[in-house]
Amino acid sequence: MGHHHQTSKKHADPVCENSVDVNAALQYSNNDEMYYFNSEECLQVFKKNPEEFSMALGGRPGLFRGK
Repeated sequence: MGHHHQTSKKHADPVCENSVDVNAALQYSNNDEMYYFNSEECLQVFKKNPEEFSMALGGRPGLFRGK
């Protein structure tokens, strides 16, 4: 039997929508919500206009935005 390791959680980067590992991602808290980013560039884009991405996610970080 193999060992059952706890896999790390995945979230969607709210800017580029790529899936990111929360343990390896850059983190940023906005309005008591934690967001995860796969690059410094995505984080900086988010910081310039966090409301755009927060609203696009319906206030639920870590979900893909769809269109």
